[in-house]
Amino acid sequence: MAHQTIALTSSVGPKPAECRHSLPEMPITLPEVGLFRFKQFAAFLPFSRETWRKLVLEGKAPAPIRMGGRCTVWPASELHKFFHDPANYRTERPSEARRGEGRAIVR
Repeated sequence: MAHQTIALTSSVGPKPAECRHSLPEMPITLPEVGLFRFKQFAAFLPFSRETWRKLVLEGKAPAPIRMGGRCTVWPASELHKFFHDPANYRTERPSEARRGEGRAIVR
């Protein structure tokens, strides 16, 4: 299980030793059930959003569920399958994101 240390810092300069605070280590976990937006699981990815998008289009990452024009989510169960073995993950069905992937040819 991964742990993340969070420390309060100041951009103005170092604070005196008696004013420094650090929060206790908090485990970061992704629940087994539910739907998650990209920002909610991005911390678990070792690459960018653009790389994630390309993996989804290639069928090498879970396909998103479109909840509306501006809301896209991923099922937790599929994300866990991906995180368990990212190199060998393949979608069971073709990605819905592939529609419109090609460009129109103008002659």
